[in-house]
Amino acid sequence: MADAKFCFAVLMLCLKFQFVRNLEENLASKMRAERMERMRCGYELKKLWTAELAHAPFAAAPLVTYVNDDQNLDIVVAPFSESFSVIDSENGRILQKTAWPALNLDNSIHASPIQFDVDNDGLLDILFTTSSAELRFYTPNGHFLRNKTIQLPQAFVADDWYKSELIVKMEDIKKFTSLTQQKDTNFLPVDPHVLSTPVLADINNDKKVEELVIPVSYFYEEDDYRVDEKLQRLGGLNFSDIDKFLVSGITVMNLTSGETLWNKLLDLTQVAVSATFPAYNIFSPTVIDLDAEGGQLEIIMGTSAGSLFIFNHDGSERKGWPVSQNTIHGQITAADLSGDGVVKLITIDTSSNVICYNKDGSKVWESTISGTSSPGSRLYDVNKDGVLDIIITTNDGYIYALDGVVGTVLPGWPVSVGARMTANVLIIRVSTTHSTPDMVVVADDGSVHLISMDLKCKSQIPLGETSLVQVLSHDFVKWFSGIELLVATSDGTVICLSTGQELAEIQEPTDESLRTNHMWSLTSETKTVNDFSFSDKKPGLYVTQYTKQQLEVTGETFPVEFEIIDPDYKIGKSNYYVAIYYGRRLLMQGEFPEPKTYYVFAPAGEEPSHGHVTVRMTNQYGQVFEDRFSIRFNKLIMEDLQWLLLAPFVAMIILVLVLHGFPAKDLLPYTNQSKNN
Repeated sequence: MADAKFCFAVLMLCLKFQFVRNLEENLASKMRAERMERMRCGYELKKLWTAELAHAPFAAAPLVTYVNDDQNLDIVVAPFSESFSVIDSENGRILQKTAWPALNLDNSIHASPIQFDVDNDGLLDILFTTSSAELRFYTPNGHFLRNKTIQLPQAFVADDWYKSELIVKMEDIKKFTSLTQQKDTNFLPVDPHVLSTPVLADINNDKKVEELVIPVSYFYEEDDYRVDEKLQRLGGLNFSDIDKFLVSGITVMNLTSGETLWNKLLDLTQVAVSATFPAYNIFSPTVIDLDAEGGQLEIIMGTSAGSLFIFNHDGSERKGWPVSQNTIHGQITAADLSGDGVVKLITIDTSSNVICYNKDGSKVWESTISGTSSPGSRLYDVNKDGVLDIIITTNDGYIYALDGVVGTVLPGWPVSVGARMTANVLIIRVSTTHSTPDMVVVADDGSVHLISMDLKCKSQIPLGETSLVQVLSHDFVKWFSGIELLVATSDGTVICLSTGQELAEIQEPTDESLRTNHMWSLTSETKTVNDFSFSDKKPGLYVTQYTKQQLEVTGETFPVEFEIIDPDYKIGKSNYYVAIYYGRRLLMQGEFPEPKTYYVFAPAGEEPSHGHVTVRMTNQYGQVFEDRFSIRFNKLIMEDLQWLLLAPFVAMIILVLVLHGFPAKDLLPYTNQSKNN
């Protein structure tokens, strides 16, 4: 009996050993196959640097930009909590000789950083929008501009509104809500929150980029009202009732003056499960000129209550809107999909519906996907038929491509990555063996997934990290060829990945390579406020290296050389308007007739200063394309003047020394503290 037990134990041990061995062999075989596939497809990502910035996740993508005036790209990062910071794109280190990082222990962040010259000194300051609807400005060196802080006000809601209604739409919302305190009424103040990135744009087309369009959600945060004292301020509202107050809204502010231009309350619901479509406003608004007249911009906003709004620049409602559908997820994509001069709107809801609207609110087509999409959609001409197709990532692990004209799923799509995705794909050239661009996305399996747009290559590279936000890209590291990828993870880490090879020596980049990198790079969640497409044929603007190398400018004017890019240029239909800004100040503006390189002279600053120059192009749709560089105005003159003022004194001293020799005692008196004191 003992021998039988022993033999059985040995047999089981052998079977277990064989099972583990087979598992290891299968895993090794799979890894070899994946490695061979990566080599065939030219996918060799290498981790260049890692910056551990917080223990909290990134709820919004970082911002890649020029922060100081050293002409090197920086990365502005705002994890969900703990701190704000700016890091060097070359090595991931926090900028030295600055006040960064800035602590953020008392609030959370759902929004990406934004640049705006709030103090009008020529340098673009950094705006962080907190979840409690506070706008905080910091200088490029990390100093908090406390006197520039803006707190959005509360909304007011009738304390018993929910007894007669389940959901209140905009047409009836004034019965139960107000933006000002009402005397002798039973309205309760409800706290504002910003749960997505606001949009900075020139919506009234006055050539001043100063209007901030803010998506607002008004509700009571449970943790703030667990203390009875705070509840008493709400007229003794029961804690169990605080989730019955949820309002979606929109606020448009002028950041130059700090004034609110207009605001609206959109939907009113409860937070609780009983509200099928809760009125959160959790995605960025979209701004574009729907009439393609090169004029004022319309503001497009979709809410979780299933309402799709369009407002004119002055806050008035556009005819035919709002329209209703199921809970809208993701920012609304707006573009001329087929090149016919008509802007279409793409929405996605939680019932797996993708809907294309005309500007008058009528449906062009409706399609169905599996799962739903958290971030919205992106545009790319997949089948090269001249029509922009809609690329959608889903929470059930699929990437869809829909025909932009009729909405049908393209042949060969969707493609599975096998895990949930919460961000849009980045489309960029990663491969070293094929010319087709590649999709890049980080899924919940902790891997970077790489798929060629022709679907002939598909690979994944374990990263060991997950991410909730968009993968960004630019030429961050000069000693590696190609463009680098930037991943902001769910544990507060930023990772830089190379797509190219290490160079034997740093080579001076050509205008051609810089231009290519600029056109294919993605520096924020959307490249500009309304640029949703990836394409070889997309419009763009590029400031030449000749201009960017002008670190110092002396005189009243300085040259700016820029190229307007538009492979789909149509004579008589394409319009290009270019404005040049120093900080927020407009230096010059003009219309340019066709895509080519232009050479203009812009006025320099009247006083010695240093700051950021932005060259900004808009087309007939109000789409924004821009490039930026740092510059110093008349700083050398100031330094020369200082020396000229000092020169007579220095000459006198030298003359005294030559005529009289060195004295026994010093020329100037001094004091010396006694060692006995």
